[in-house]
Amino acid sequence: MFRDRAEQAGIPLASTGTMRDDVSFRAGLEKVMQEPNPLKSGALVFEVAARELEGRLQPVMEATADVDLVIHHAIDVAGFAAAQVHKKRRVSVALAPGIWNNRRALANGNSLGTPLNLALGAVMRQLFPLITDKAFRPVLVKAGLETPKKKIILEAAESPLLNFLAVSPTMVPPDPTWPENRRQTGYWYLDLPDYRPPPALQAFVESGEPPIAIGFGSMAGVDARMQTEVIAGAVQQLGRRAVLLSGWGELGKGELPPTIFVADHVPHDWLFARVSLVVHHGGAGTTAAAARAGVPQAIVWHMGDQPTWGSLVKRRGLGPAPLHHHQLSVERLSALIGDADREVVRDAARAMGEQIRAEDGLGEAVRAITELSPGA
Repeated sequence: MFRDRAEQAGIPLASTGTMRDDVSFRAGLEKVMQEPNPLKSGALVFEVAARELEGRLQPVMEATADVDLVIHHAIDVAGFAAAQVHKKRRVSVALAPGIWNNRRALANGNSLGTPLNLALGAVMRQLFPLITDKAFRPVLVKAGLETPKKKIILEAAESPLLNFLAVSPTMVPPDPTWPENRRQTGYWYLDLPDYRPPPALQAFVESGEPPIAIGFGSMAGVDARMQTEVIAGAVQQLGRRAVLLSGWGELGKGELPPTIFVADHVPHDWLFARVSLVVHHGGAGTTAAAARAGVPQAIVWHMGDQPTWGSLVKRRGLGPAPLHHHQLSVERLSALIGDADREVVRDAARAMGEQIRAEDGLGEAVRAITELSPGA
């Protein structure tokens, strides 16, 4: 599903299969979405992820057999296993805070002082394996690794060579005592400067005051019709215009007012620079894109690390406290957007955007990888 974007960016791509249209994957996500308990929902997320990783293990093994270096997400235990089996050097990447203990801040950006920050961080590091080991162990067994490991996610996140946290220090400050092989680079962005929007979308965006961008990204398994009705109701109640990104949840079906334009995929770097605020699910990438654009954010979280991003957005003054998707209603969404659309929030978002645009997280990561000695 990323082939076109990879080709546009000039990146060779080896496919490891599809996710968006996979029936079992969508069924798993639907189960996650229906679970109101955040802890149970989190465990279900890793079960779904592990099934996906197990299913794509073989193509990952084949794609990494002859490489010099494997760079993998901390929870991508297929990439981690492939590096182990092939005895390849590896670099681990985390896209959200919390995987490393941080004396300066908790994952949600709050600080209770160094002793409590470290103590609570240590507790979280003990909880991660309890939630994930059972789900991830079959992936390692299928890869042929002899002894099923414990604390898999912690080992995957701690390469002896190099580990990245791709989060802006303006969101979460780095711990100055982290070892040299832990690098907080700032966010990574893949811009496509040659993107040309469909004429109808560009005309809509430019036909009045900047619209609101609304979308829940890869959050499939939800009641798309209900969510669309709520979004339409809130937009009309506020007398606003909106670009509705359909996403994996296929929002936007049914009759909508002319004040709402439905689009499938629009690069965030193009769209968010042209809107007044962004309503989204709180995914790491969407939060980062809205922060760089310097616009307020209103988060309707669904699962995983999304409430953490919602808390960080609130703590940094970039938007109101997040809303759980089970609580979604016309009145609540209208109030959420209203809370985001205030001058004090716009000022904070604008200042944050200026700081993040001055960073070069991806460039910093590339330089760190390039500096690795061939035999390290």
